Amino acid sequence: MSTGRGETQCLDRGDGICRHYQTDSHLCAIYDKRPQICRVEDQYLLNYQSQYSWQEFIALNQAACLILNKL
Repeated sequence: MSTGRGETQCLDRGDGICRHYQTDSHLCAIYDKRPQICRVEDQYLLNYQSQYSWQEFIALNQAACLILNKL
């Protein structure tokens, strides 16, 4: 069952995990050419800088990564 929404739906392999995520290496297969939604700094500048400081935004992203690593 796909859990992707909006701009990330095309990246969902059907189970909520990105289709470019390499489970063996825990890396992105297209990192250098990843889409805008995957670029943390770009997303901050485009969508979040009025809501969070850079440090807060990074802390939120790190917390999300820790949660995802436990799945």
